Amino acid sequence: MISEEQQRAIDVRRQYVARYALRGMTLREIHANLAAMVATDPTTGQKVPVCRNPDTGQPWSMSTIGEDSLAVKAGWVAGVAREVETRKAEVDAHLAEVRRLAYAVGDVRAVLLALKRECELFGLDAPKKSEIAVENVGAGVAANTDDPVPDAPALLALVASRNVAEVNFAAAWMPRRPVPVGKLTPALLRRYFGK
Repeated sequence: MISEEQQRAIDVRRQYVARYALRGMTLREIHANLAAMVATDPTTGQKVPVCRNPDTGQPWSMSTIGEDSLAVKAGWVAGVAREVETRKAEVDAHLAEVRRLAYAVGDVRAVLLALKRECELFGLDAPKKSEIAVENVGAGVAANTDDPVPDAPALLALVASRNVAEVNFAAAWMPRRPVPVGKLTPALLRRYFGK
């Protein structure tokens, strides 16, 4: 269990590590700056080390500084995630108030705009268009003009059937172009696979 004094020392050390990391310093540079950090004692006027291990009086080890750096960066990531969620919640609250007022005055257009904005904020709208791009992966394959050249819907059908040998063959001949997913029809499948 960590005492309050130890936790304070960790917090102070991590504040300095964060400041130096934001300045673009490496772990070695941060370690050297922390080891050299001194302050003037107000009662004696002497220079005393500031950021040292309270148990040993020695500078913190490189591994401790490295662990602090990881903890600081993890804290930043968590803070950003919290900030984004907090901002989304604030915007959602504002939009709810706009909707409430729009309903109160009978402004249907404002209600619809607020609902549209909420859907955008939370990603509730269905995708507008789905496309899959397939690259020609058969650069080293010799061309055989007698073989049918499947297009992307046929390749998607092969992938769905999990026939790996046919998928690899078809991908070797596949031109690079986006194809709407909705173009996969039974007639198209019969055309390529004769089933």
